Amino acid sequence: MIVFELNESLRRALGARCSQLTKLLRQVEDLGVESPTLGELEAAVANLAEETGAELLKPPPGQARALVAQIMVLTYEMRPSALKGYGSLSEEATNYLDRETERLIELAQRLADDADRSPPMGGEE
Repeated sequence: MIVFELNESLRRALGARCSQLTKLLRQVEDLGVESPTLGELEAAVANLAEETGAELLKPPPGQARALVAQIMVLTYEMRPSALKGYGSLSEEATNYLDRETERLIELAQRLADDADRSPPMGGEE
């Protein structure tokens, strides 16, 4: 419920700040901070956004695909052949990493396929 009317520019400015605050609060939580104040602060930000009609930021089109591409690159960089420059691996370690990175690559590819089928949140591409 919007408490009072704001112009579009103000709604966007507030929305950008609310979106960033929410993202930062989640990062603090991801770092292991346990505090009831985190949830309270997140709820207060969400309430402010709702009551002002703040236009929360939407991710840019293609952002999910870009993140999945980074995941794919990182999984490829974990293969034994990509790790040669860091030192030698035992046969057991090489076999393990070959097997596990193949699984990671397969899962990352499935995620990429899912991302391609998902509608973009930031608008049409």
